[in-house]
Amino acid sequence: MQEFSSQTRPDGVAIVTFERPERLNPLGPEGLRDLALHLEALASDPAVGAVVLTGRGKAFCSGASLERLLGLMGSEEAAGLPEHVIRNLFDTAVNPIQRAIARMPKPVVTAINGVAAGGGVGLALAGDVVLAAETASFQLTFVPNLAIVPDLGASWFFSRLAGRGRALAAMMTGEAISAREALEWGLVWRVEPQEKLLDAAIKLGLRLAAGPRHMYPLLRGAVDEASRRTLSEQLDLERDLNVELCGSAQFSEGVRAFLEKRRPRFQ
Repeated sequence: MQEFSSQTRPDGVAIVTFERPERLNPLGPEGLRDLALHLEALASDPAVGAVVLTGRGKAFCSGASLERLLGLMGSEEAAGLPEHVIRNLFDTAVNPIQRAIARMPKPVVTAINGVAAGGGVGLALAGDVVLAAETASFQLTFVPNLAIVPDLGASWFFSRLAGRGRALAAMMTGEAISAREALEWGLVWRVEPQEKLLDAAIKLGLRLAAGPRHMYPLLRGAVDEASRRTLSEQLDLERDLNVELCGSAQFSEGVRAFLEKRRPRFQ
């Protein structure tokens, strides 16, 4: 069963597409593990300059396949999943996906083509830049439907982007958040017409790939640290990073390009 596909275009943009549209594109345990491994492979592939995550059909991704999880219980009467099973699933399949994205040395664009539900919300919000189709929506179904905490990074990303009050309300009620609401809440960068979404994501990936790629992991780290540090501590971090970066050939190229009134050509 093919749960996602991947194509690296000649221009270096790798498009990873969730491929079970009839079930809102869920991922079973094997699919979760395969996706984590594939993201790691894309990270080390010199032919890849940027990564786009999207879905097929009316959904982006609905997270983990409940159908497959029921199979892990052994029977419909079982009192939940055994501790060792669920712990192993998180450690070997669920969490490695977000860690692979966080370590990705290339820009990641998520193109939310439709419904992002459950863990799919975490994957949607993990992009460096999140684009949403006008038909997209975000639904955190964990608490009202399953009585579990949002996973696949959904609790981390959603609360940081939308704030505590909106995050708790969205998680407790499970109500769908439209693309326009997501834009207003700061969950997405732009909303695009459905038919233009993928092209917009590819163009953005190319634009970011032409930039100083060595900077993106450092930038992610600096932004994430900002919420944990005082202003004075963040100023010190900015200093320390730029002491290193201003001594690079990329910085020199940026300065020359500015003075020569041209676009920089980063290596």
